Amino acid sequence: MTTALDAARLLASLLATNPSATAVIEEARDDYDAALRTVRGRMRADLAG
Repeated sequence: MTTALDAARLLASLLATNPSATAVIEEARDDYDAALRTVRGRMRADLAG
């Protein structure tokens, strides 16, 4: 499983080698944000019973 630190290193490396990678990074961030919202929603539903 990739840790947040691994992901940050990968993104930094990608950006350093390819300045146009900004769009890829933004898309990955959007995907991460969506996944985090999903997990939070599931956790709230589990806690609500």
